[in-house]
Amino acid sequence: MTRIFLLTVAIVASTSAQACNTEALVKDAEWCFADQNRAGYNDLFSGSCRKSADITEAGYFACQTHNEAARKNYSSCSTAQQVDAVREAGRNRHAYADLFACGF
Repeated sequence: MTRIFLLTVAIVASTSAQACNTEALVKDAEWCFADQNRAGYNDLFSGSCRKSADITEAGYFACQTHNEAARKNYSSCSTAQQVDAVREAGRNRHAYADLFACGF
């Protein structure tokens, strides 16, 4: 009985966990950076520039309010992956006028 329980727990845990997809995270963050008037843009910009995980997350979630898959993917990533991916998206979209000021 214990073996069946442990096997069931292992199967449920492996199917409910989502692996971090950094490519999708960069793509979704680029969408946020594409328009300075989008919700969350300012927090996303300042948070990623300052490498502040809390501010970056607030901006990302505000921008991706209606994209549950993007929010789940973001949450499945480590803090370092989140900030690095958003910073990459900002660079790709030329959001940072002064890369040196943001520590690039």
